[in-house]
Amino acid sequence: MGLAGSVDGLYGSIGAAGLAGEDIVVGAVDRKVGQRWLIAEAKRIQDERGCAVAVDPKGPLSDLVDDLVDAGVDLTLVEFASYVDACADLWRMVEQTGGVVHPDHREINDAVRVATWRNVGDRRVFGRRGGADISMLEAVTLAAHVARSQESAGFNVW
Repeated sequence: MGLAGSVDGLYGSIGAAGLAGEDIVVGAVDRKVGQRWLIAEAKRIQDERGCAVAVDPKGPLSDLVDDLVDAGVDLTLVEFASYVDACADLWRMVEQTGGVVHPDHREINDAVRVATWRNVGDRRVFGRRGGADISMLEAVTLAAHVARSQESAGFNVW
């Protein structure tokens, strides 16, 4: 699963991803006001499901990384270069090659609808500073990246 938060700190999101044959299925787990609730919920879900928990260590949740670790959450830190790849991979699968499925969750649809791009050198990432909350899009992007990265090991994030 992936954890993400809005830049203004008002919202936190948990997204999930798992493999279904050749497809990656992404879904919204929860989105709430605030971000500290993510600590206990990530721990609870990881203990229950045994899943990876991905976060951008320099993103809006950077101040929660130590608290997540202290709470016993085994984090997968998705560094910036990998996040750039994750954004590109998700876009490519949605727009060009197929292979992304989601159950029409409103939280994902809303985030996609307001998402913008931010240029990073010759590439791009989802833009967090467009004024709207895209944390659910980021959460499923992180979850999908980890699911695809661990596919060869037979690991399923959700």
